[in-house]
Amino acid sequence: MEDSYKRKIIVNYFKKNLAKGYTPETLRWALVKQGYSRTIVEQSLDVAQKEMADKAPKLVEKPRIIHEIINENDNPVKIKTFFWEKFLGFFKLQNSTRLLMSGGIFSWNSGSFRIEKS
Repeated sequence: MEDSYKRKIIVNYFKKNLAKGYTPETLRWALVKQGYSRTIVEQSLDVAQKEMADKAPKLVEKPRIIHEIINENDNPVKIKTFFWEKFLGFFKLQNSTRLLMSGGIFSWNSGSFRIEKS
């Protein structure tokens, strides 16, 4: 009876302090130094982590949306891209991309190129 009461108190202690951001290792050693047995502390930590995991929201992965153009024969239409569109598409990865090039800085900002001497 006394072990189950201690375990319940320790489980609540773990849940409260894990929610605050303390690591399980620091909480474990704090309780062991206060005189609690290692087995009760380990069992209580397992119970607390399982209960917290059950209450945690389930992560749902977002679906990947793919757009296709289909012709009248239900075949996908492949759009040809020119070399310059592919080349400039590489630089559109971020709104502002900077690359170091041979002593200067080459920057791409919203559709315009600029070369700065360093």
